[in-house]
Amino acid sequence: MERGVASCGPFLYDSGHPPRLRQFLVAEGELAGLLGSFIPFAETRADREGSGDPRLSLEERYSNIDDYLRQIRAAIESLVQAGLMLPEDTDTLVADCRMAYLDSFGDDSG
Repeated sequence: MERGVASCGPFLYDSGHPPRLRQFLVAEGELAGLLGSFIPFAETRADREGSGDPRLSLEERYSNIDDYLRQIRAAIESLVQAGLMLPEDTDTLVADCRMAYLDSFGDDSG
């Protein structure tokens, strides 16, 4: 199964089935409606370990903007090869992903 580009270069976990808030639980672990949720990845390994989050932090996922964009381009190429994306959309999507990275980290150093 192919994954979308956003899931190949994510900044957070995005879910269509959020855990219910504790104060509204009927049974532990039940899911709430169709609201969806997202859980941002920790920015650093130290933050991740401090909170007990088992998911890789952003700094563990992407060493810098060039690494992030390399992963995005690889994801796009995979989707193009599978016929799920048009090649001519590549540059626009990479530019959008670059801006998302800069909005999150404010650093264009590679």
